Amino acid sequence: MLDAMARRTGAATRLRDWAERPISATAQATLGAAVVVADWLASDSFRFPYADAHTSARRAESAHLDRDLLTPWRPDEPRRGADRLFPQRFPQVGGEPKGLQRELVRIASDIHEPSLLILEAPMGSGKTEAALMAAEILCARFGQGGVFVALPTMATSDGMFDRLVNWIHHLDGDQANSVFLAHGKARLNESYRGLVDRARIHAVNAAETEFGAIDDLSENAVVSAWLTGRRKGVLASMVVGTIDQVLFGALKARHLALRHLALAGKVVIIDEVHAADDYMRRYLGMVLQWLGAYRTPVILLSATLPPDQRTYLLQAYAAGRGIRPLPSVSEGYPQITVQGETTEVHPVAWDGVRRSLSLIPAREDDLVALIAPMLDAGAIVTVIRNTVRSAQETYTRLRESFGERVLLLHSRFLADARAEREQDLRSALGPPNPQNVRPHGLIVVGTQVLEQSLDIDADVMISDLAPIDLLLQRAGRLHRHVRGADEVDRPAVCRSPRLYVLGMPDLDVLTPDLDPGSRAVYGMSRLLRSATVLAPHIAGAPISLPDDISRLVEQAYDPALSSPPAWQNAWASAELEQQTATNDQVARADVFRLADPRARTLVGWLDGRTSESASDADTSGAARVRDSEDGIEVIVVYRAGGFVRLLPFSGSHPDADLGVVSLGPPDDILALATCSATVRLPAAMTHPGQIDRTIRALEDQCRDFTGWQRSPWLKGQLVLCLDESFSARIAGWRLHYDPDLGLRATYEKESS
Repeated sequence: MLDAMARRTGAATRLRDWAERPISATAQATLGAAVVVADWLASDSFRFPYADAHTSARRAESAHLDRDLLTPWRPDEPRRGADRLFPQRFPQVGGEPKGLQRELVRIASDIHEPSLLILEAPMGSGKTEAALMAAEILCARFGQGGVFVALPTMATSDGMFDRLVNWIHHLDGDQANSVFLAHGKARLNESYRGLVDRARIHAVNAAETEFGAIDDLSENAVVSAWLTGRRKGVLASMVVGTIDQVLFGALKARHLALRHLALAGKVVIIDEVHAADDYMRRYLGMVLQWLGAYRTPVILLSATLPPDQRTYLLQAYAAGRGIRPLPSVSEGYPQITVQGETTEVHPVAWDGVRRSLSLIPAREDDLVALIAPMLDAGAIVTVIRNTVRSAQETYTRLRESFGERVLLLHSRFLADARAEREQDLRSALGPPNPQNVRPHGLIVVGTQVLEQSLDIDADVMISDLAPIDLLLQRAGRLHRHVRGADEVDRPAVCRSPRLYVLGMPDLDVLTPDLDPGSRAVYGMSRLLRSATVLAPHIAGAPISLPDDISRLVEQAYDPALSSPPAWQNAWASAELEQQTATNDQVARADVFRLADPRARTLVGWLDGRTSESASDADTSGAARVRDSEDGIEVIVVYRAGGFVRLLPFSGSHPDADLGVVSLGPPDDILALATCSATVRLPAAMTHPGQIDRTIRALEDQCRDFTGWQRSPWLKGQLVLCLDESFSARIAGWRLHYDPDLGLRATYEKESS
């Protein structure tokens, strides 16, 4: 059979025949993916060297498929309930399961069919642990072969990977489960790299030509030699990755059936699902339709999910099942919504800590005076700005007053430097741990990277005004963990959580004064709505957490929300602007979005598809399933004479000599280090009116890097080559990289 499948033309013909049969598109998609995988296996000349038909049996026996292609996860259904399951799966957490964890486990044990489960619960309440326990039950009950956990960013995926591996190690039995970290910077994750090294795979793409054995199958979490690489890695049993990896399931691109196969056979968990914007949500809705048609269990997690988004997600999954659900309602907070053949809402009694969050207006000019006494008392203060530029400026100003007690984190550090900073923060400011000494007085200045799934705990928070759901997410890093009875382990001035809000507009002026950077990021409408619902709490009645979370989010996103009298004209203009932007995002998303699964065949399902690279590469692919505001990723090097070097403060191989780039590529070790020296350019350089000019300028630089095109790691990568002062001029912008500030960008006209 393998010999026959190796004949690619024959396989393609059979796939075409299947695609034209009048069976469901979902059945054809999984069947087609199976053909692709079989074809890849049989075409692997390393495992199956060319030989005559008489040696076919020996070829199959020598392929070691049983060693490298691990069987799917097949857990027995836990019948112990959360009270016994929780301490066995998460001994490091300690204590008893919370009410929401018990309820999600109960629901997973009681439902009679694969369903969509939406868990809405406060930040830091144990949603991840609840979802993993439920996933184990759903896998056992409905025959799923693994778990796919998706998160908003690479950084949050890295943080989740360790937690998933730790969970795998505490599963029952001694089955080896294949794991995969699905994002473009997986090689920077120390935990994943360690598993790869133990499998003797020295590079991800090299796995297609260098098949190492798994050294110790007694380990529960292992990297399979064959299930690596951009396309095949997601077929592993246990996958953690960015949400893009799920959204690719709705992108018209080659190997789409393979992505469906990777998702359909697992329990799909999407954390921070509210973080998807209108553009991404169009892809997410279509993925949920297909998963509903596949009858794939899905668990969505959020602390601040607006009601209209909940309804959209439920309707998408139900549409895949061929049913029309009733409009969803809120029965309380926390709550669990179940979408199977019917829609059920289960309120959950909150048994965690309740806090009163004080909101206090603040001015940027007063930050030093505001922070000084807190810092002297030993407080951990986080300052979250809405743009990288404002974060850099704030860091510089605070550094002048407080010196090395100020740290900076944002998305424009070199990838390896950012990963190191995030790990240092998780270690210093994470859950109480006798091995980690909490700093005495520290200021962490950052952007939205501090907002989601980064398990750090601050005593005081200062934040720019942001949309209400995101502002509450930020507050989830404030008093995230209990520090002694009645918080006695915190400085006395910080034992009650306080959130200082920068940029609150005056409700009595005709033209609300909003920070231009914040407005560019979030739009005027969402900021005005946030300010309106927060106004009664600013220097007034505290916000009760978690009781007020759902109420505030529902109010802010209610289409009938009234504006303050003075803002009526500005409000109407902002709402029109927001609607226009939403319509534009939806229209652009639909260009490459897959059709729904109601088609009778797959013929033509990829008509008008995007390029192959867009489905595989994290950079170009993400540009299709995300709006392009994330910027372009570039490799950053500098030129000294006729040679190119890594930046001297790069995390790995600093100041390594990459040679004369026109002659040949660096060796594999240096090439990998070079790939780690990446950064994203600012959105202002990549908006529709600027992006072509920016890419042309970068490509002109790349003309000197002809030798790199022969490296499998560096081929096709855009390069930002700095001079010896670590600066460059690109498409009207002056760029400078500073080890403390990261990449700084200044428009040339501003500096002239």
